[in-house]
Amino acid sequence: NYMSQKTFTVPNISCGHCTHTIEMELGELSGVRTVSADIDTRQVTVAWGLVSCRSDSESRFIQVMKSMWISSSQRSAAP
Repeated sequence: NYMSQKTFTVPNISCGHCTHTIEMELGELSGVRTVSADIDTRQVTVAWGLVSCRSDSESRFIQVMKSMWISSSQRSAAP
């Protein structure tokens, strides 16, 4: 039940607003200790306080990313 960390690649990060929004939205999730988004590497590192919280937060992370950035190819492929 120690702290767990994972880094995600988010190709659509393009500005400070993106990183701020990611950090604010994910930082509010249960169990999340820290969130760090980087424009240059287009990566987001999330640290959870308890490993048991990671699964729910990781699923929510993916939902947040999908709702914030759907690539144009995914949008055009939608019915």
